[in-house]
Amino acid sequence: MKNVLLFIVHFFLIAMLSIIPILIILGAIERDPYYTAWIFLSVFLGIGALLYFATIVSKLINKGKTQTLEEKRYAEYWNNVKVNIPK
Repeated sequence: MKNVLLFIVHFFLIAMLSIIPILIILGAIERDPYYTAWIFLSVFLGIGALLYFATIVSKLINKGKTQTLEEKRYAEYWNNVKVNIPK
């Protein structure tokens, strides 16, 4: 259920980002307050969407840098293992 809600939110945010240029052009042509209000709404939602995606990307980057406890134990084990190499 959580994944479905996230998909809906992502779809809505991407749709709003794609609508911004169209609304700006319509607002510039019509000079109507209705379009101006939609432009401001779209710009604020677009900024929010960009910040949201930036946080997702930064979390993915940070997740890639951190090691799990199992990986740390594995690395510590192999660092402590001494291999006898004949000369």
